[in-house]
Amino acid sequence: MKIEIKVSVIIPVYNVAKYLAKCLDSVIGQSLKEIEIICINDGSTDNSLKILEEYKKNDERITIINQKNQGVSVARNNGLKNAKGEYIYMLDSDDFLDVNALKRMYERAYLDNADMVLIDFYKYINNKNKEKVRYYLTFNDGANALPYTAWSYMFRKKLLTDHPDIMFPANAHPIEDTAFSFALSCVAKRFTYIYEPLLYYRQHSEMVMAKIKGEKKEQFVESNIICLKYIKEFWKNNKKIRKRNKQKYLTLQIGLIDQVKVDTGVSLDKYLPKNRIFWIS
Repeated sequence: MKIEIKVSVIIPVYNVAKYLAKCLDSVIGQSLKEIEIICINDGSTDNSLKILEEYKKNDERITIINQKNQGVSVARNNGLKNAKGEYIYMLDSDDFLDVNALKRMYERAYLDNADMVLIDFYKYINNKNKEKVRYYLTFNDGANALPYTAWSYMFRKKLLTDHPDIMFPANAHPIEDTAFSFALSCVAKRFTYIYEPLLYYRQHSEMVMAKIKGEKKEQFVESNIICLKYIKEFWKNNKKIRKRNKQKYLTLQIGLIDQVKVDTGVSLDKYLPKNRIFWIS
């Protein structure tokens, strides 16, 4: 008998052999069993693909999609195209989940009939130390809620079915999930929040965000430009979402531009919205 898939877990994979087993173990061992695990191998040159194939032998819920190296945005978009679950959760391959994470998120989504379920997380440092982070200190209502990372929420697949223009901007990394999350949160109507950490966000020296002031500076600036253009285009093409999301739209654009200047010294002021006056009640 075919099992209904409640949650599709999408994991982009690129040269993460060092962390991949821990990530996969955390998903396979979830207390929610009605899941599919879509792993997109983005042209890895280490043992990542071999690890994926070994895990697939023992768990039929795993699907492996192989692509030439095109970046995390294209990998996630390919995963989204193949997702069959009622809800979708995106997990980075160097992070891992609490054993009840998917169950807690799915049950809360079902209970509250939510389009998006937001969670707290642990910063996981040096493979042992963990620091609890309440990610949404400013979370007050659905209209202004904005998750910045793809792994900080579960969302209803129907949002993408109804809005096929929502996707990760190709060639953008990092910040690509901020652009995607912005679009998703604009069309979502019901939000809910679990006030407990369900994800372990691993901190390590190979992270792109750890290198933005050095070798990855140009990549960081270019990625922000791509995302600013995507956000503007999405806003222009979706008139129905403008009224209740204007503050979020302006705040995000100004925030991204300011952050680039702080982190790299590069000015992107030419991308500032022309009419950027707004009020916070």
